[in-house]
Amino acid sequence: MDDEVFINILTAIQEKKMVHFETYSSRSKNPFRQTILPLRVAINVKHGRRYLLAYNKRKHNFFSFRLDYIKNVHILEENPDFDKRLTELETRFSSSWGIFLGRKNHLEQLEMVISINESTEAYVLTRLKREGKHGTIEKVADNTFVYRIEVTDTQEMVPWLRTFIGRIISIKGSNQQVIKQFTDDIMHMAAMYEE
Repeated sequence: MDDEVFINILTAIQEKKMVHFETYSSRSKNPFRQTILPLRVAINVKHGRRYLLAYNKRKHNFFSFRLDYIKNVHILEENPDFDKRLTELETRFSSSWGIFLGRKNHLEQLEMVISINESTEAYVLTRLKREGKHGTIEKVADNTFVYRIEVTDTQEMVPWLRTFIGRIISIKGSNQQVIKQFTDDIMHMAAMYEE
């Protein structure tokens, strides 16, 4: 079933056409009907899920949809704005950590100061450079680096940030709620181990 949906969506993208479909989720029994312009299919390598990245003309914004939640795809008319919307999507997607496309012209900042022993843990610095996407790394002292990035949603970074627990000296960002939850989780975990 997913492959039939996938083929219909790819056909619509190739022909630059709108589609109408229903989305279902595990939380809701009732379908939600959508009419959108499909632009790109992205694959989350970590989870193996495929997502449709699309533009909703009525809401004037970009959205992502899990492909396995989409049913009953109907290809509609060609959309003359396809190329323009695809260019906008690519620009926005370049600032995304995962598949969340965020709000237009809104980026969240994150700064993490991290301790890495350059002589014995060079592999950690290599990993930070390789996996840190479009973020920057600055050496501020011996064995101390600052990683900075602007993303559409800091929350998507949390699983990756957790892999640096024990090395993080400080972390701050414009999404105070996510930063507070992240630091609270670390404090709670530390308190559990102290007991």
